[in-house]
Amino acid sequence: MAENNSHVDWDALKAELRPRAESARSVDEVRGVIRQMLERVGQSHFALLPASVASDMNGPPLTPGEVGSLGFNVGPVGGRLVVTGVDAKGPARAAGVKPGWVLTRVGNRDVSSAVGTLSDGASDHLKDFRLWALGTSLLRGRSGEGTELGFLDERDATVSRQIVRTPEAGVPVKFGHLPTLFARLDAKQVDRDGAAIGVIAFNVWMTAISRPFDEAIDRFRTAKGIVLDLRGNPGGVLTMIMGVSGHFLDGPVNLGVIKTRESSLNLVANPADGRRRGAGRRAIQRTGGDPRGLGLVQRVGDLRRRDAVHRPRARLRLAHGGRRSSGRARARCPAATCSNTPSVISRR
Repeated sequence: MAENNSHVDWDALKAELRPRAESARSVDEVRGVIRQMLERVGQSHFALLPASVASDMNGPPLTPGEVGSLGFNVGPVGGRLVVTGVDAKGPARAAGVKPGWVLTRVGNRDVSSAVGTLSDGASDHLKDFRLWALGTSLLRGRSGEGTELGFLDERDATVSRQIVRTPEAGVPVKFGHLPTLFARLDAKQVDRDGAAIGVIAFNVWMTAISRPFDEAIDRFRTAKGIVLDLRGNPGGVLTMIMGVSGHFLDGPVNLGVIKTRESSLNLVANPADGRRRGAGRRAIQRTGGDPRGLGLVQRVGDLRRRDAVHRPRARLRLAHGGRRSSGRARARCPAATCSNTPSVISRR
């Protein structure tokens, strides 16, 4: 888990909390004792997931070839699941779904009831992560199957749409307890005032997008600027930052160290080879807020009664001296593009 937890007297903690767990008269009381134990660790990304939450986040058991898409993405905004993007050629666009709509129902499942199970003592960051995973799972289904969905539109009016899932696009990737994710990258050129700007958007930090990302950088090598659009991206493989950042650097830069119980890994931004160097300072990171910490440095371990414990496998020590469990980092961008409310999203 973390780099070290020498500040925790585990024997004393066991002596204090085990009697409380043994005398608990309900499952909820036992969960309360476990949460007290996790709080003593004093690190982010440790949490107890009740069975209902863990089950919702798993999604239906489908093979990658069976997975279908409704053609839109949702993200956590103010404790609700809001449509953050609609595929231009997907079934949701054809059905009239728009960014900024609030998802309220998937089939017979009331979304607000499901969301209500996520806030049991969790931090805002962890609640957002759970909410993103819940939304991803609720929308998941078999290709060819239709689902009736309920929304609140831009006027807060209740609307419903019947949508048939189409095959999910992208490269399937699997991590831990989460449903299969499909890594996608889109690169396009935008012309502004006679200047060519390359825009690279990808939905998850997984190695499946490494080669497409390199190819996109080469394509925009002579562009006036490059925008990395990370809105709705939950995170992923932390070590990918070494190669990605190397496209914009002339020399190696120490980003920090990932430490586990067994080993440590220096995160060094490596400049790309001579063919790829030269993107320089033309990068703008653009994102919808704090990445939600999917990361390959996290695990979920099953407990009895199908509860689960969400825990990091490592700690990131930043080069400037700060620390973050599981490598979570805050991105920067203009407030106008980072502000996430249904009304702002609908205008993007």
